[in-house]
Amino acid sequence: MNDNIQQNNDQSFDFLFEDFNFLGGLTALAALNNGLKVAIRPKLPFRLQFEPDLSFFYPRMAGDTLSSLNNFRFMAKVSRLFPHHFFPQRVIAINQKLDTTPRFNALYDSVMGFNREESTFPIDSANIESFKTFADTLPKGNLAVEFRFDRNMAIFDLLRICKQNGALVFKSNSEVTAKTTVHCEPFSKRHGMAVLNDETWPLQNPMRVDKPGFSLTFQALENKTLLCFYPFVDVLRYDWVKYEVEGIFNALSIKKAKPFWNKFDEFFVREDSELSSQITLFDEDFISMKKSLLDCFKQIKTETRKSFDINHVKKYARFEPMSNDHFRQIQAECDAKFDVAKQSGVSYQLFSRMFYRYRESIDEFTEKAYELMDKSRDAEKNWSEVERGYLENEYVKLNFI
Repeated sequence: MNDNIQQNNDQSFDFLFEDFNFLGGLTALAALNNGLKVAIRPKLPFRLQFEPDLSFFYPRMAGDTLSSLNNFRFMAKVSRLFPHHFFPQRVIAINQKLDTTPRFNALYDSVMGFNREESTFPIDSANIESFKTFADTLPKGNLAVEFRFDRNMAIFDLLRICKQNGALVFKSNSEVTAKTTVHCEPFSKRHGMAVLNDETWPLQNPMRVDKPGFSLTFQALENKTLLCFYPFVDVLRYDWVKYEVEGIFNALSIKKAKPFWNKFDEFFVREDSELSSQITLFDEDFISMKKSLLDCFKQIKTETRKSFDINHVKKYARFEPMSNDHFRQIQAECDAKFDVAKQSGVSYQLFSRMFYRYRESIDEFTEKAYELMDKSRDAEKNWSEVERGYLENEYVKLNFI
């Protein structure tokens, strides 16, 4: 029996989190650290699709370098909760307005504390065979270290961490009384993410294209392309942005982008109903996340007289922060676990995705996958069944079922 499962509310809370996002999870942990009573009322279905977003540490403008360092340090603190959800990758960063040079990149790497293995270097599209098709439109860029962030699974893990440390999770139709309510808005509220099912990303590396006021990122998602639109100013002209995005798509030979255009149109007609009297937390990317969180903490302090600080989250951290050395250790652990699991027929690609999402339960996954081989030799089906059973069990623990 789960003591934290509540069907009816018979007590008042200091905080109620309406729905749940990444910044909401960090705020809830800070509240729990302050000894406050926290209730969480997430909306269902809980989004668990593997649709990671990318960090933006390589600066959009030269003057953003110190800001990049602060945001990188913030990510390092947060990554101590679950470093396996942060996957370092070389990203092709295209920005025609940023006239980068090897000297600037060396300065950036020095400020960020990157070693030779993580160093940033400029690229000329015309000199790289696989880039020549878009060299006229996207001629120059940089190959920079960024992090793929499995936001959906990190939010789910944050919810579990909060519950393990005293927060109560309520069904969406439960009545809950609280002194302060925090409304959590999803990442999609301010960013457009779409999966292009009929487009295979042709490059080995993800790509980020910066334009004045917005950026686009492209990633491979199995045999599909995961595309994300990031606006960085409050007002953007629809026709100009559409024209710029179409130019990028043409350069990259992307023709079947209907899922993106549907969300793009929705983004430009949306209306934010945020009320100034309520605390609303929009989930953000890692160059906006720290500022949004600090702004929220200031508002909470004004309303509750309680001091909130991101360092309060340290209490719940069980790992080293993500770094190149730590990632190599995690990757070695993944390879060792795969050696145990591979006789189940699972591919390394599928196993790796499972490992980085369910690292602490991967031995249980492997054991159950072997058990299912008595019924079926379809490894993908077996591992999917193990994943489904695991999540159903976690849903029960979290009062979702």
